[in-house]
Order: sequence, then C-alpha cells, then structure tokens
Amino acid sequence: LMFEQVYLQRNARFFEGGDVLELCLGSGVNCVTAAARGANVTGVDINPRALAFARFNWQLNGIEGEPEFVQGSLFEPLGDRKFDAILINPPFEPAPPAASHFLHSDGGADGLDIVRACLGRAPAHLEENGVFEIVTYSPGDAETPLLIDLLRGAFPTGRIVAHRLNRTRLEGHLTPFRKTPGYREWCRGLDEAGLTHNHFLFCRVEPAVMPETETVTPVEEIDECNRICASWE
Repeated sequence: LMFEQVYLQRNARFFEGGDVLELCLGSGVNCVTAAARGANVTGVDINPRALAFARFNWQLNGIEGEPEFVQGSLFEPLGDRKFDAILINPPFEPAPPAASHFLHSDGGADGLDIVRACLGRAPAHLEENGVFEIVTYSPGDAETPLLIDLLRGAFPTGRIVAHRLNRTRLEGHLTPFRKTPGYREWCRGLDEAGLTHNHFLFCRVEPAVMPETETVTPVEEIDECNRICASWE
C-alpha cells in the first residue's frame, strides 16, 4: 500500500452497517477495509483492469459475498443513490494538456480535474448525516491549497477538517513533463495563477455539522503511517 491508502484506512469513518461508496476504486483496498469493518460497500472505477485487481483483492482477503464493483466514471453508473460515506483517492498529478499520461495519475492541468468533477455531484449522493472524505494532492500557494476552497464551494455549510500531510514545491511535480509540447506555457499558466506548492491532504467534510474549517498537522499519525509503510520495504 502507498502512504495515502494507509492514512485513509486509519482515519476514514467506516460505519458498521452503513453504505460506503469509493470512487476511483483502484486496487479496492479501501473497500476491503470498509467491508471488513462491517460496511456495505460500492466501488466505481472507469478502468476494467482496476476492477479486476479490486475483485482479486476482495477474494484474497476472504471477504464474504460478491463485491459491488462497477465500471463507470465517478457517479454516472449510480443513478440517484445516496451513501453514508463517500471516499476518494483520485488521480492528482498535474499534467500538461498535450501529455500522454497514466489514467490513474492524470489530474489535468492543475491536478484537480477529477476532484472538481466529483465535487460537482457529491453533495447529491450523500445521506443527510453523511461524510465525504478525500486524500489527494492539491496545488496552492505556500500556505493555502485550492482544495479547501473547492470543498467549501461544494459544501457551503458543514464542517471541514483538513489534515496537512506534506507540502512540496510544485515545480518538482512538473519537470517530468519538460519534453512535452506546451510545457513552458503550462508552467507559466500555473505560475500566473499563484500555484507554487503542492499540498498533500486528507480532508473530511460533514455537511450536517455546524460550519467551520479546521486545519491540523497530525505529526504522530503521519510518523506512524510512514513507519508502517517503511516496514514493508
């Protein structure tokens, strides 16, 4: 597992008997954890290869019953269904428009295309006392990630808690594409937008709670997740 899966599994709220949706399912490990804790899970991914891995992991971990893993783009295959919790670890790597990039990584010009698409519909798919949780990178200036404003725009009332997991200079995420056509124009556009850093975040939104925004840096939990990941190397 990568750090973000470890952190999500240790900090997400999996409701026993509740209905949990994971978008951008990937290997399915988060759904496996939720199901093992008694949740009813649904997973969605656009990539049939990811769905095959997820089903294999479900069987490998001895989870009873058949998983509800469906192919599609975000909420499209779900109709008007609502869930007690929605989880997403989306593609978050910024990539120039002309880049040929991995489906599981390509987050668009600033890395937030999939996040924006998800947030546009997420509130309509949450139960009244539901929880939306996301772990991702977000560009921003040195102090403020764009993701917080996007979350507040999607959930104008409610409580947002943001865990700051790491922060790096954005330029380090851009240089792998330096040979891509339009690279300089892409970098210039990000710079003109004031995007200088990439913030690694876990965020929880509780729309039914009194509105506030809280930012924390859980150093001990970050260290523990890093220790767990290091133990597998």
